[in-house]
Amino acid sequence: MCPKQKGNLALQDTNMRRIPPNDPKDQHPDQTPLSKILNDHFKGKNLSLISRELGISKSLLSDWVSARRIPSLKNIEQVAKISDYIGMPLDQLLLGRSTHGEVVGSVQIKDGDRTYKVIVSRHE
Repeated sequence: MCPKQKGNLALQDTNMRRIPPNDPKDQHPDQTPLSKILNDHFKGKNLSLISRELGISKSLLSDWVSARRIPSLKNIEQVAKISDYIGMPLDQLLLGRSTHGEVVGSVQIKDGDRTYKVIVSRHE
């Protein structure tokens, strides 16, 4: 278990990822590409509804949006759900850039029980 935060100390969670202090002036000093993208996509939206729709805990989603935590490998399935939800390749969501070029569009096609996703990207 992680001890409670005291003062302006930044503590580590059980997976040794840095947790920023709760000081308001330090709200996003360590903003990750993931948190920046999630902030842009979910701005003004209800995180409780999104988390319920995706089957992800609200606290986990909120921590990723606010950069209080970063995903670990055990959470890759949840990150993949978010990637599909916002229509962005997983590498672009996690790294802030795509290894496949700039995404210019995507479409989902359902065929019975299967869903296919086509992503269109521009390579320079």
